Amino acid sequence: MQIAKNSYERLKNICNGLKNDKKINKKYLLEFREAINDDLNMPRALHILWKLIRDERAKGKYLAIKKMDEVFGMDLLKKQEFKIPKGVQELVKKREQARKEKNFKISDEIREKIKQAGFEVQDTSNGAVLKKAKRI
Repeated sequence: MQIAKNSYERLKNICNGLKNDKKINKKYLLEFREAINDDLNMPRALHILWKLIRDERAKGKYLAIKKMDEVFGMDLLKKQEFKIPKGVQELVKKREQARKEKNFKISDEIREKIKQAGFEVQDTSNGAVLKKAKRI
């Protein structure tokens, strides 16, 4: 169950980073429809979704995923909303500055403070992304 949950969260995180280019990827939607029409072959349909996500040259990902999610019902494009306390926002800024200065020891210490405040920092090519920490 934990592996499935981690895959779902990874999928949502990737989808949350997609931009709507106002196009729809008909190629992957056709493959998806074929899988669904093949006795609701959900494993194959999910494989096609992941294939679309991983295809770096594919256009129209956002709207195609939106259509696919009408079948899956996983709220893949629904943004998670949460309030980030001002103190945590300041820590994120300080951490980004430490990373720019290549002071990774301080950056790691700040990451730990952010974690203690109940948030996780993920470093992406577009900068740091903050999300609620998982509760165990």
